[in-house]
Amino acid sequence: MKPSRPEYATLCFNTPDSGDELNSKQNRRAIALITTLMMSVVLLMMLVSLVRAVTTQDYLTRGYHDNVAAMYVAESGLADVMSHLEIDGSWQEGFNGEPMQNRPGKYWVKFFSGGGQVPDDASINNIIGNTARPGPRGRVVPKGSALIVVTARVGAAQRQLEAIINSSGVINVEYPLMTSGNIELKGAVTIDGIHSLQGYERVAAGIHSNSRGSGTASVTWEPSNATDKAVVTGKVSSADSRPVGVGIDFGSDASRYDVGAFERAAAQKQFPGVGDIDRQVSLHAGDPAPTIQTAGTTTLPAGKYHKSGNLSVNGDLALDGGELFVDGDLTINGGISGQGAIWASGKVTFKGDATLQSSEKAAVMSKQGVNLLGFNGEEYMEAFAQSDPEVRVLWDATKQALGDTQDLLQNGDPATIVGAGGPLDVQARKLAYYPDSAELPIPVVNPEDALVGGNYLGKLQEKLSAQSQGPSRDFMIRKLGGYKDFFGANTAGTDATVANQFFNRPRVMPGAFAAVVNSSRVDALSKLTLQVSNVSYAKAGSSYFQGVIYTNGHVFAANSVTTLGAIMVDGRGRTDVQPNPLDPSETFKPGQLVMRKGANLTFVEEFFEDGDNALRIRGPVRVRTWASR
Repeated sequence: MKPSRPEYATLCFNTPDSGDELNSKQNRRAIALITTLMMSVVLLMMLVSLVRAVTTQDYLTRGYHDNVAAMYVAESGLADVMSHLEIDGSWQEGFNGEPMQNRPGKYWVKFFSGGGQVPDDASINNIIGNTARPGPRGRVVPKGSALIVVTARVGAAQRQLEAIINSSGVINVEYPLMTSGNIELKGAVTIDGIHSLQGYERVAAGIHSNSRGSGTASVTWEPSNATDKAVVTGKVSSADSRPVGVGIDFGSDASRYDVGAFERAAAQKQFPGVGDIDRQVSLHAGDPAPTIQTAGTTTLPAGKYHKSGNLSVNGDLALDGGELFVDGDLTINGGISGQGAIWASGKVTFKGDATLQSSEKAAVMSKQGVNLLGFNGEEYMEAFAQSDPEVRVLWDATKQALGDTQDLLQNGDPATIVGAGGPLDVQARKLAYYPDSAELPIPVVNPEDALVGGNYLGKLQEKLSAQSQGPSRDFMIRKLGGYKDFFGANTAGTDATVANQFFNRPRVMPGAFAAVVNSSRVDALSKLTLQVSNVSYAKAGSSYFQGVIYTNGHVFAANSVTTLGAIMVDGRGRTDVQPNPLDPSETFKPGQLVMRKGANLTFVEEFFEDGDNALRIRGPVRVRTWASR
């Protein structure tokens, strides 16, 4: 029997169904693969976009960072330039790719000093110039200033900075006499003002104290005699809120003073910014020391000079454009003249007067105080004697002869000390010239031989005459000459006549000593004693100053002071006191001004206005304008 066909047919019928299922699986796998690939492409594109975005942001961030950093580097370059110019106003070396320390970045500064068109990236140093100079991009660089262009690079970023800086500035003065502490005036006082030394156009001038008052009055004036008067063409003001008569006290008699106005509880005024005096002195520690004359006048030509430790100038100081920096006290046993500046970390003391021309003006900056005293001739001669053995011998012998003369007059027997050839005549021949006394010309081989023939005072005169000219030297020559004539041979008339003239009007007059001694005028010895005991080489005089005095300490004037300019006493932040040089039992506080024998202060307005006649000082370098290119 044959097998049935349906079973085979059924098998064949079911085969196509299995293939469809297989194809369906493969299709699904293909779709998944395609989907995966498409998603991978999308994810890859997203990843690429993300990487690009991150890279772009990093680039932008780094560019911004470098751009900002480049400006900071440019500012560092400007600070570096300023530090060099503060030490040397003529510095023009510049920088060529100067690297930052421990930081990325470099800066360039190129100075241009030639003629023609100024390059856009050039810097112009005109700090020590006398006229304005053209700068880059049509800019004008004023005298006393510098235009600095700094180019800085950090990475791919480059920035330029342009600044106008100055070191030689005009001092801004609102009141010609201003203090942070008390003001004490005594004697005849005149405070007035003029616009210019050439035109004499009158301007108001006042005085001001920033002291708020406690205890004594902030501003006081007291007459020394019945005729003294105070004249202040401007305002007398103080931050002291106490009533006028208490905080500001000029006395109860209003007829004794003529004041523009009194103002109590005034706003505190701002002092001019001259910078840190100690720092200015230390910045110039590498400058050469000044050459100081042993007597006469010491002249400082244009340039900068530094002295470490205290400095004493025996004679007058002439500033011929020089700047003197003293790391200690400065004492000038004479006057100051010329045009220049003095910076001292200690006190400055002037012992004499100064003679300045209308074009001359000086600036004195002192950390601890300024003393204006009379000229001390004995100090002057003592310092001179230390430099010359013959002067040493003559000066010591002069003092000894004067001492012996005083002792004879005070303790000797009047009847035995007078007469030609007597003890007083012997001393007079030591001190002065007598035709019958044979002298040895100087210089001599042995310093002691300078005493042969006497005339010690005349020989000291001769020694001084060989020194450089100056007011203090000339004063001492006149002083010694006056005493030489007083003790010298009488040639003015008969001894009796000259002795009578002296007796009737005792004074230091030529031939008086010899006339009294030779004519044995015992009755005139007491008057002669008074004149001899009053022999002095000091000069009270008056202190004359033209310019500006600025101190962080005090100002003390023992004698009348005449100032054309201004006096600034800014003692803020300081507590140390300084002794009165004439009376150590008295002390002065920082910010205090004391004038004991009157004051004449004329405010010269043009000194403190920007112009050709302005008083300019080399102080800290400051930025006037700043711009990013």
